[in-house]
Amino acid sequence: MQISSRTNPLVKEMSTLAQSKGRRTVGRTFVEGLKITEEALRWSKPLMLILTPSGIKRAPELFSHANQKGITVQEMTEDCFGKFSQLKSPEGIAAVLPLDGFCKESLASDALFSATSKLAVAVGIQDPSNAGAISRVAEAAGATGMVVVNGADCANPKFLRASMGSAFRLPCVNLDEVDFLKLAVGAKLNIIASDAVPNATSYKTANYTPPVAVCVGAEGMGIPEHFLKNATQVVKIPMQGHPESLNVAVAAGILLYTASSGWTD
Repeated sequence: MQISSRTNPLVKEMSTLAQSKGRRTVGRTFVEGLKITEEALRWSKPLMLILTPSGIKRAPELFSHANQKGITVQEMTEDCFGKFSQLKSPEGIAAVLPLDGFCKESLASDALFSATSKLAVAVGIQDPSNAGAISRVAEAAGATGMVVVNGADCANPKFLRASMGSAFRLPCVNLDEVDFLKLAVGAKLNIIASDAVPNATSYKTANYTPPVAVCVGAEGMGIPEHFLKNATQVVKIPMQGHPESLNVAVAAGILLYTASSGWTD
């Protein structure tokens, strides 16, 4: 049966998932759009697939994919879908996901912080799209996980969309600074922090030998000074001209690919 009322309980619940509190309360999040929904179906098991008439027309094969995995398909009108969609031009395709399928804080344990850790760390980055983009770079460069410290929620639909599926394959967790540093020091991680402070050395000369955490900070503000004091190495990426800063995902890419050149499987 197609949902046609904006007051329907499912529509109301989906609207709350845009906020972290709502996601934690119901234990769910969602992704929307054809590409990221296909990634969700391929690499995880959504709780539900939501389709509008335009979504069904755009990707009729999603029905069979969902049926093969035993996933419920719920149809609803474009108007109802628009109540929770975060896209300017909704595609009418979404997947509801359990929080315990990824982005688990419990992953921040021996499995993530170990003698072979190669972590990408985003410090104080509040924009979920920027943070999500870093997860793509991290996976591509061969990182073993990503940690967002005092920043965007890894379960935010915008983070998941920007990750383009990487968040389903690469462990991505949220930690506060105290917990991250405690775990990093306990695992004897080589903490490399990128910042344009006067005493920073070139990123090209840094030692990226695992276990390592490659840390980048928010554009403009950078990594907090008290965090830098706990870094093993502070490095900088030289820039020509007069740009205020690099896009944080670009900076992460430069550092992680430089680091990966010395990593071995």
